[in-house]
Amino acid sequence: MNFESLSLENYIFLGALVLFIIQLIYFLALYSQLIRNRKASIKGKTSYDESYPPLSIIISADDATEKLAKQLPLLLEQDYPQYEVIVINDSTDSSEDESTDELLENLKTQYNHLYFSFTPKTARYISRKKLSLTLGVKASHYEWIVFTEPGYCPTSNQWLKNMARNFTLSTDIVLGYGNFKEVNNWKNKKMIYDSSFDAIRYLSLAISKKPYKGYGKNLAYRKELFYQLKGYSSHLNLLRGEDDLFINQTVSSTNTRVELSPESILTYNFKDQNHYWKNEKQNYILSSFFYKGKQKYALAFETFTRVFFYITIVGGISWTIYIQNFIGSGLFAGLWFLRFFTQSYIINKSIHILGYKRNYILSLPILDFWHPLFNSRFKTKLLFKGKRDYMRKGNK
Repeated sequence: MNFESLSLENYIFLGALVLFIIQLIYFLALYSQLIRNRKASIKGKTSYDESYPPLSIIISADDATEKLAKQLPLLLEQDYPQYEVIVINDSTDSSEDESTDELLENLKTQYNHLYFSFTPKTARYISRKKLSLTLGVKASHYEWIVFTEPGYCPTSNQWLKNMARNFTLSTDIVLGYGNFKEVNNWKNKKMIYDSSFDAIRYLSLAISKKPYKGYGKNLAYRKELFYQLKGYSSHLNLLRGEDDLFINQTVSSTNTRVELSPESILTYNFKDQNHYWKNEKQNYILSSFFYKGKQKYALAFETFTRVFFYITIVGGISWTIYIQNFIGSGLFAGLWFLRFFTQSYIINKSIHILGYKRNYILSLPILDFWHPLFNSRFKTKLLFKGKRDYMRKGNK
């Protein structure tokens, strides 16, 4: 091929074609893993261990009485042979502190497997969240520990059994998922798309034997991992990272499994969910700067090719219309539609697996382009805040 004889639209089309192929590889080879995982489980191709060992559920509760009141009965009434629920009251508001203690005392009269303690008010120079979870781990009686956050409620009394069926001999970590309540507005649609796409990425990598993070909303691991890594000692200088950074340092290609059955998914259904999502997103972006492994760079490359795919498609269509090469315009549009149909099928099927009912069709192209811009803006704002905003502080 004589490249010197090619016209400008040919160069743009070749660039768009290369970017299209890269995008297709990401969607078909990586982002489709949740769909393949579900099919393998339904067809009985995934091996499970139904011995259901004893386990401990640990929750760090910071001013969360209302959320605990809804969540704890659902956790305490799981259909599971032997387990305990440990709540560490990390409330900083005095009235919330008293309300949480009162709630726990009342529930204790009904549930003997509920235990609770508190984070010392004098705790300084360490993240209170990490301290409270450390207290919970040390108080636990069993080898397997399951973590969740206040407000994340099971939709079934089979949640623990579905998580625990992955406790095989070779497994040390089980990644579950916690979703948000769907509300019919644009803000909620953006929030769910952002959190779902993040989940599709990191859970797909975990299923592909390349795990690199996990979230404490729905997470289980062996207690010995905590002691082997000396708890959170490697990142005590950070306010957060008690889940994603810890998992980043302990996962391997052979010790991690993913559980996404409908019964295993937890749901956060409170009015503050948009604020909660933004706060958690900020925390995870900050801790992501300390991730090890190549996975985040591979995902960044996908984002890069996605943005430039849009640029070449828009540029190619605009130029070919300008020069009245409508066949060329059709070719550019054809590439876009092929990617859109592939993306739409995989994204929507995966979002349904994550427990959502909504379909992203007309809004998908908008959100697909909005997402990297939103993340870039979010990261830029955090970078200019400075280290003081995410390094440990007294009484935090």
